[in-house]
Amino acid sequence: MSALRHFVTPFAGFALAVGLAGCASNNPNVPPNAQMVSSGDEQVAFTAPHHGMVYVVDKNTNKLLYSGNIDKGQSLTVDPSRHDHNIVLDNNTVTQESLNVGHTYQIYFHPDDKGDRHVTVEEHVDHHDHY
Repeated sequence: MSALRHFVTPFAGFALAVGLAGCASNNPNVPPNAQMVSSGDEQVAFTAPHHGMVYVVDKNTNKLLYSGNIDKGQSLTVDPSRHDHNIVLDNNTVTQESLNVGHTYQIYFHPDDKGDRHVTVEEHVDHHDHY
Protein backbone atom coordinates (compact mmCIF):
# COMPACT_ATOMS: atom_id res chain seq x y z
CA MET A 1 0.00 0.00 0.00
CA SER A 2 2.82 2.40 0.88
CA ALA A 3 4.55 1.81 -2.48
CA LEU A 4 1.29 2.51 -4.30
CA ARG A 5 0.82 5.80 -2.43
CA HIS A 6 4.34 6.92 -3.42
CA PHE A 7 3.49 6.28 -7.08
CA VAL A 8 -0.06 7.70 -7.14
CA THR A 9 0.64 10.96 -5.28
CA PRO A 10 3.35 12.26 -7.65
CA PHE A 11 1.32 11.09 -10.67
CA ALA A 12 -1.79 12.95 -9.43
CA GLY A 13 0.27 16.12 -8.94
CA PHE A 14 1.72 15.80 -12.44
CA ALA A 15 -1.75 15.24 -13.96
CA LEU A 16 -3.09 18.31 -12.16
CA ALA A 17 -0.18 20.46 -13.37
CA VAL A 18 -0.63 19.30 -16.97
CA GLY A 19 -4.37 19.93 -16.80
CA LEU A 20 -3.92 23.48 -15.53
CA ALA A 21 -1.24 24.27 -18.09
CA GLY A 22 -3.72 23.43 -20.85
CA CYS A 23 -5.82 26.46 -19.91
CA ALA A 24 -3.22 29.03 -20.94
CA SER A 25 -3.03 30.41 -24.46
CA ASN A 26 0.09 30.07 -26.57
CA ASN A 27 -0.70 33.44 -28.16
CA PRO A 28 1.62 36.18 -26.82
CA ASN A 29 -1.22 38.74 -26.99
CA VAL A 30 -3.30 36.87 -24.41
CA PRO A 31 -2.24 37.42 -20.79
CA PRO A 32 -0.87 34.24 -19.21
CA ASN A 33 -3.39 34.45 -16.36
CA ALA A 34 -6.43 34.72 -18.70
CA GLN A 35 -8.60 31.61 -18.45
CA MET A 36 -10.05 29.75 -21.42
CA VAL A 37 -13.80 29.92 -20.86
CA SER A 38 -15.10 28.41 -24.11
CA SER A 39 -13.72 26.43 -27.03
CA GLY A 40 -15.11 24.67 -30.07
CA ASP A 41 -15.21 24.32 -33.84
CA GLU A 42 -18.78 25.57 -34.28
CA GLN A 43 -20.58 28.39 -32.49
CA VAL A 44 -18.73 29.33 -29.28
CA ALA A 45 -20.20 31.70 -26.68
CA PHE A 46 -19.38 33.25 -23.32
CA THR A 47 -21.28 35.48 -20.88
CA ALA A 48 -19.08 37.55 -18.58
CA PRO A 49 -19.56 37.02 -14.83
CA HIS A 50 -17.56 40.22 -14.16
CA HIS A 51 -16.11 43.15 -16.07
CA GLY A 52 -12.86 42.29 -17.84
CA MET A 53 -11.18 41.58 -21.16
CA VAL A 54 -12.01 38.85 -23.66
CA TYR A 55 -9.69 37.38 -26.26
CA VAL A 56 -10.68 35.22 -29.24
CA VAL A 57 -7.96 32.95 -30.66
CA ASP A 58 -8.02 30.67 -33.69
CA LYS A 59 -6.32 27.62 -32.15
CA ASN A 60 -5.36 26.19 -35.56
CA THR A 61 -3.38 29.29 -36.59
CA ASN A 62 -2.71 30.69 -33.07
CA LYS A 63 -3.95 34.05 -34.39
CA LEU A 64 -5.62 36.57 -32.08
CA LEU A 65 -8.85 37.50 -33.87
CA TYR A 66 -10.36 39.87 -31.32
CA SER A 67 -9.71 41.42 -27.93
CA GLY A 68 -11.78 43.94 -26.08
CA ASN A 69 -13.55 44.99 -22.90
CA ILE A 70 -16.61 43.09 -21.78
CA ASP A 71 -18.98 44.13 -19.01
CA LYS A 72 -20.69 41.88 -16.50
CA GLY A 73 -23.62 40.13 -18.19
CA GLN A 74 -22.52 40.82 -21.77
CA SER A 75 -22.30 37.88 -24.18
CA LEU A 76 -19.66 37.24 -26.82
CA THR A 77 -20.44 34.80 -29.64
CA VAL A 78 -18.04 33.41 -32.25
CA ASP A 79 -19.81 31.77 -35.18
CA PRO A 80 -17.66 30.76 -38.19
CA SER A 81 -20.77 29.80 -40.19
CA ARG A 82 -21.97 33.43 -40.29
CA HIS A 83 -19.83 35.22 -42.87
CA ASP A 84 -21.22 38.69 -42.22
CA HIS A 85 -21.41 38.77 -38.40
CA ASN A 86 -19.02 36.18 -37.04
CA ILE A 87 -17.78 37.73 -33.76
CA VAL A 88 -20.60 39.47 -31.94
CA LEU A 89 -20.74 41.23 -28.56
CA ASP A 90 -24.34 41.70 -27.40
CA ASN A 91 -25.74 41.74 -30.95
CA ASN A 92 -23.05 44.18 -32.15
CA THR A 93 -20.54 42.90 -34.70
CA VAL A 94 -17.03 43.55 -33.38
CA THR A 95 -15.14 42.01 -36.30
CA GLN A 96 -16.08 40.71 -39.73
CA GLU A 97 -12.85 38.83 -40.32
CA SER A 98 -13.42 35.63 -42.27
CA LEU A 99 -13.34 32.63 -39.97
CA ASN A 100 -12.55 29.14 -41.16
CA VAL A 101 -15.25 26.53 -40.69
CA GLY A 102 -13.71 23.53 -38.95
CA HIS A 103 -11.10 25.54 -37.02
CA THR A 104 -11.23 25.53 -33.24
CA TYR A 105 -11.94 28.91 -31.67
CA GLN A 106 -11.09 29.70 -28.06
CA ILE A 107 -12.44 32.49 -25.88
CA TYR A 108 -10.24 33.62 -23.00
CA PHE A 109 -11.37 35.88 -20.16
CA HIS A 110 -9.29 38.05 -17.87
CA PRO A 111 -11.36 39.70 -15.10
CA ASP A 112 -10.68 43.32 -14.27
CA ASP A 113 -9.84 43.57 -10.59
CA LYS A 114 -11.20 47.11 -10.49
CA GLY A 115 -14.44 46.43 -12.36
CA ASP A 116 -16.64 45.01 -9.62
CA ARG A 117 -15.44 46.81 -6.54
CA HIS A 118 -18.03 48.22 -4.21
CA VAL A 119 -17.30 51.43 -2.36
CA THR A 120 -18.61 51.88 1.14
CA VAL A 121 -18.91 55.42 2.41
CA GLU A 122 -19.18 55.88 6.13
CA GLU A 123 -20.70 59.01 7.54
CA HIS A 124 -20.06 60.07 11.09
CA VAL A 125 -23.08 61.64 12.72
CA ASP A 126 -22.68 63.56 15.96
CA HIS A 127 -25.72 62.81 18.08
CA HIS A 128 -24.90 65.34 20.81
CA ASP A 129 -27.66 67.84 21.27
CA HIS A 130 -26.51 71.41 20.96
CA TYR A 131 -28.92 73.84 22.64
